[in-house]
Amino acid sequence: MKQLFKKLARVFGIIASLILLPFLFLFCRLGGPSYPSAETLRNFSSIWRWGFVCLLFFVVCFIFGWWDPLKRLKPVLKKTVIGVGVLLAVFAVFILEENIRGKIALRSYIRELRSKGERLTLAEIKLPKPPKDRNSIAALVALTNQFAALRSDCPFEPFFIISRVRLVGLGRAVVRCEQPDLGVNFNRHSSAQSGRGGPRGRQSSEIEPTTNGITYLVADWTDLDEQVVKASNVLEEIKQAAGQSALSAEIDYSQGFDVRVPHLQPIRNATTWLGLAAMGDLHNRNFEAATQNIRAIAGLSQFGRDERLLVSQVHRWQIGLTGLNLTWEALQQSGWTDDQLFALEQAWRESSVSENTPSILEINRLFYRSGFEHARRLPGWGALHDYIFGCWQGETWPSDVSGFFAYFRDSLHAFTWRLAWLDQDELRFLRLYQLMLDHARNAIERRDWSAFGLSDKDFPYDRKRFLLSDAYTPNLELILRRVFEFETQREMTIAAIGIKRYQLHAGKLPSDLTALVPEYLPQLPHDWMNGKPLRYHQNSDETFTLYSVGVDGRDDGGDPTPIEGKRAYSIWKERDAVWPMPASEEDIAAFNRQTNELLSSGGRRGLGSVH
Repeated sequence: MKQLFKKLARVFGIIASLILLPFLFLFCRLGGPSYPSAETLRNFSSIWRWGFVCLLFFVVCFIFGWWDPLKRLKPVLKKTVIGVGVLLAVFAVFILEENIRGKIALRSYIRELRSKGERLTLAEIKLPKPPKDRNSIAALVALTNQFAALRSDCPFEPFFIISRVRLVGLGRAVVRCEQPDLGVNFNRHSSAQSGRGGPRGRQSSEIEPTTNGITYLVADWTDLDEQVVKASNVLEEIKQAAGQSALSAEIDYSQGFDVRVPHLQPIRNATTWLGLAAMGDLHNRNFEAATQNIRAIAGLSQFGRDERLLVSQVHRWQIGLTGLNLTWEALQQSGWTDDQLFALEQAWRESSVSENTPSILEINRLFYRSGFEHARRLPGWGALHDYIFGCWQGETWPSDVSGFFAYFRDSLHAFTWRLAWLDQDELRFLRLYQLMLDHARNAIERRDWSAFGLSDKDFPYDRKRFLLSDAYTPNLELILRRVFEFETQREMTIAAIGIKRYQLHAGKLPSDLTALVPEYLPQLPHDWMNGKPLRYHQNSDETFTLYSVGVDGRDDGGDPTPIEGKRAYSIWKERDAVWPMPASEEDIAAFNRQTNELLSSGGRRGLGSVH
């Protein structure tokens, strides 16, 4: 009878252990970084009581069913416990050694960086403070808030009017201000515009055939003029504010990546409406007003030039690109005076965005380092797991048993990493970031993108010991390259203005760019992609080819062929970045036909420059 009870106890013990698994899973789920709500705890209160009963039942069954066999295994268990204890002691010594070695190496490298003049805290960096006098940022932001109402009443999307130059062929782009309409459809709500009984405009089928059977109405220049008139008072005040010598906002850099920059979007909104007004001025051939609006955009691109934030720099070159694209539109028209062209040239000569890039990267390093400090201070294993694995891999709570064991494995991995390798991980990050920073400084000083010279092999991958440095591996190459592209495009715009001025006075194109110096340009326009002057030559059809060697740094003779074998939506997707020539009506018609054919055949992936 006793043997029967022991067998039953073993069976029930196994059943109780299987029942305990889901309770263990729920315990881990509720032990995460977010504490469960009171309602959740009430819903599970009865379940926890049953889980506790099962645990007691399992313990009783285990002791009653396996006590005698366990006594016979006592010598084996004793040796096993001793062996496990020795292994744990060795592991603890290893963890302690890795921890001490990491701390010593990290402190040594920080001393080395400081001896080289690197600034590793906010106190060491002399952050500029916005001047109290003549700083109209508050008034400027308040003005831009009025654009929200204007945009809601606008029958089309204003941004699409001033988006990137639309390439329609090799080295050819659409001059939008000379088109019969705006090239954008009305919003769905535009038919209810008051006082009009529906929007004006032309059917898109009159321009190009539709493929889905839907007829759209395209906004015309009268619609644009109406919107500019509504915004005219605000735009005048914005142009006055943009002319101030100091435009900066106070930034709390101690917030790290959580720093708030609510002033940036209003400035982008102001840029959009200034661009809308400039496009209308160009269409109406009001070149003086267009000059003022483009100069105001160039002024807004300098907004926040003293800010040490990467996002601020990105906004600056995005605003600047809007003005550069409008300047390209302007230079395709005749009738400009030398004074107007000179004013545009001066505006862009003063609109560089690269000068504070090294300081911005220094601040960015501090923001990343704060992530390691945050990992040191996290209170529990659940929060540490989610910070390392959940944030970067998009993982969520496990939904099955295998997911639970993976969660437990990763949590143990994260806990071991914090004990042993966190300092080594931060040391690796600092070395990688310093490598990128040195290359960036060199490239900016030489004004040569090819001097950046980093590749994937410079950032070796090791996911086991280094969890954050791989996530924080400086992925700033693309943004830094955009800065160099902007600076090159700015130089190309200045060169094109100089060519236009030369042509206005001499009645012909210059033979080379040296003919522009010093009467029309103070120095030769610079190609930031290879550190040499921009390329230029005359064409047989009385046009010219002005180009940069592009991202690859190789001179292909001004070849605008797309790099990826499909339509280029930007000159930086071409073998050489070529200053576009205006497209003819035949070029535009051929482009539209090809676009519709691709849309009809489902080849949307090949539409590199439809928008």
